[in-house]
Amino acid sequence: MTFVHSPTLVSCAVGSTLTLLDLCLSQHFAWRTALSEFDTLRLPSGGSLLDALERRGLVQVCRDESGDIEKIRERVSSAALLQAVLEIGRVEYLRAAV
Repeated sequence: MTFVHSPTLVSCAVGSTLTLLDLCLSQHFAWRTALSEFDTLRLPSGGSLLDALERRGLVQVCRDESGDIEKIRERVSSAALLQAVLEIGRVEYLRAAV
């Protein structure tokens, strides 16, 4: 009896599925952490980067009574959010430089 065997189609499918699920979950939690960190980035015009994203309607921020973030809902894709972050940064810091 040998303990080493060649992988079967089912074991490859299960392994691939678990790997993709793990990658998806880690990306989700990393993105949530990044969005919550946007609340600490202050813009020259006032407010935070997360507030600017919320004013543009790209995210919805649910806060508790003390003002802490409970939940952040994305209304657009992560690529659209990143594009908006770059645009906000460009506009805000060009305005501050002038």
